[in-house]
Amino acid sequence: MDPHLNQQNFHQTLTNEHFTYFTKFYCYNSLESTNSTAKELIEKDSQHGTVIVAADQTKGRGRYARQWVSSPGGLYISLAFHPIPPQKQYTLFPLLAAISVHFLLQKYSISSKIKWPNDVLVNTKKIAGILIETETKNPSKPILICGIGINVNNDINNFPSKLLTSATSLMHETGRHIDLLTMTTRLIHIFEEHYTQLIQKGPEEIIEHWKQATDTLGKHIQITQQHTTIKGIAENIDSNGFLLLRSSSGELHRITSGDCINLK
Repeated sequence: MDPHLNQQNFHQTLTNEHFTYFTKFYCYNSLESTNSTAKELIEKDSQHGTVIVAADQTKGRGRYARQWVSSPGGLYISLAFHPIPPQKQYTLFPLLAAISVHFLLQKYSISSKIKWPNDVLVNTKKIAGILIETETKNPSKPILICGIGINVNNDINNFPSKLLTSATSLMHETGRHIDLLTMTTRLIHIFEEHYTQLIQKGPEEIIEHWKQATDTLGKHIQITQQHTTIKGIAENIDSNGFLLLRSSSGELHRITSGDCINLK
């Protein structure tokens, strides 16, 4: 486990940060999944504002239940809270989380791009993934869980061979070790900043930040869904964060989910 991410340092540092929305902090050497643990904690105590961090995950997962390789050295975090925006804005949280990671990386002089909806890329390789889930056992008080995995001090030589050409880490890109506790603190503050923007000003600033950071719009792309594949030009995103894709026939498709691939 990273020496700067032990429980004592974790609790002392984050508790003293006086975050706006997050008040309970848990740190683990190893978990199956920070999102799964967040759900378990919520079932026991539906308290607002819980942060779960793990040094590694044995069953980390991304969208569509895909495996997220979570070897030691990365930042694996889940933020669980009762969101204030109406549920119709929940579709913006993948974008909100992605721009939070994007601005976090800027603090380390790393330039990143966001592939719709929330894959964060450095030099065209994936460096972070995001999984947004909701818990609605109490429909009047739903809980949103934002899981974020960032390859930080990971040795890319330990990645599965299939990822060597598609994934990277901050240590590989910068050649230096990064303090995970400092990065955790910064990420929560940045997330809260953009979450507050969403609450107070609506979706416009979140969408504009995302547009400035993305490399998807204007590109010829392919969207793969469960039973269909659509190709065309990514023209825009709407107020829900959904992608507007113009196919070769001229038809405009509103894409709510799917895998996005940039075509040459």
